Amino acid sequence: MFFIVLGAIALGFVIILLLPKSTPPVIVEQDSLASKDERVRALERVEGDTFLHLCLAFIQQLGLEVHHATQVNEREWDIVAERAVPIVGGSYLIQCVLSTEGSPLDLTKVRLLHDMVKAEGFVKGILITNGYFTQDALQAYIDAPIELINCRRFQQLLEQYHLW
Repeated sequence: MFFIVLGAIALGFVIILLLPKSTPPVIVEQDSLASKDERVRALERVEGDTFLHLCLAFIQQLGLEVHHATQVNEREWDIVAERAVPIVGGSYLIQCVLSTEGSPLDLTKVRLLHDMVKAEGFVKGILITNGYFTQDALQAYIDAPIELINCRRFQQLLEQYHLW
């Protein structure tokens, strides 16, 4: 019996040593790999104040009243907005994140937004970026009250509301 247990432990160590030493590659939205037009490229290169202004204008076009905007750091803003309509109204947490080129937003950022929405009792959380999301970030909270808006979708929405 002792030799069977010892053999199983040794086999376990051999299997562990044979596992790949690297993490799997991060899969980014297909959107970002497709050919982009100049309007999307321009939005990807937008600077902080301009990005915040676009986010605020978009939020107001949605019929939300901005209560306050807080700059988290030089590339992130938290905006609390409210829709004062009975039944479908409520408070929203909107995070605006300037992405660094080649660095998609990952699951950590989406998880943080989800936790803040639940803890503070917001109706919905919205994450707007001028970049893209990793595939796991897109799929993790698919049924949660969270909206993820990437660069291409934000550009389309800005054009729809005549803001871009």
